Amino acid sequence: MLFNLLKLLHKDGFIYIPQGKLLLKPILQGLGEVTHTAEVIPDRYSPALLRSTKALSPHTDHPKIRYIVLLCEQPAEKGGTSLLIDGWNILEQMTPQERKRLQSLYLKTHKVFPDDAPCFPILSYEQGTIHLYYTHWLASEKIKNNEVFQKLTTFIFESTPIQIKLKKNDLLILDNWRILHGRTAIYGYRKLQRYWIKC
Repeated sequence: MLFNLLKLLHKDGFIYIPQGKLLLKPILQGLGEVTHTAEVIPDRYSPALLRSTKALSPHTDHPKIRYIVLLCEQPAEKGGTSLLIDGWNILEQMTPQERKRLQSLYLKTHKVFPDDAPCFPILSYEQGTIHLYYTHWLASEKIKNNEVFQKLTTFIFESTPIQIKLKKNDLLILDNWRILHGRTAIYGYRKLQRYWIKC
């Protein structure tokens, strides 16, 4: 069963497993090294986006992370719907020349690990695999004014996301190099466990 789940993850870039809590441990072991965990509880006064109750636009997480695993321990009373966009499909809409230019455009990164670089390219290739890094609020003004970045952003924001409303004990697994994720605003209490995994 685990093999089939991982095969589906590689095919679609994400897996949604209703009531999948019992599969959490073998899935984490099968994906790779868990390098960071976080308890995600909304706080409308928090300046940190992770803990904010505001809607989050589509983005990827830290570029060193290949997979994100979310376990829902308590769903929001209202809102908090996950929004997923296939970034690889977005890139296919751009010309080869535009994709090449994305490799020379760098976005800031949050310093989480000791050896973190201050920035990372929007598009790179790791052992032949496409690695998309996109977080528009970390773009400098120069990058925001770049026509190729603007085109990428337009494609992302005009695409129709997959919507998933997590329930208690549901699992959501994302390929962070491929799937951009966001959420609608959160109303009431919600609690997620988030696992970052290096491949």
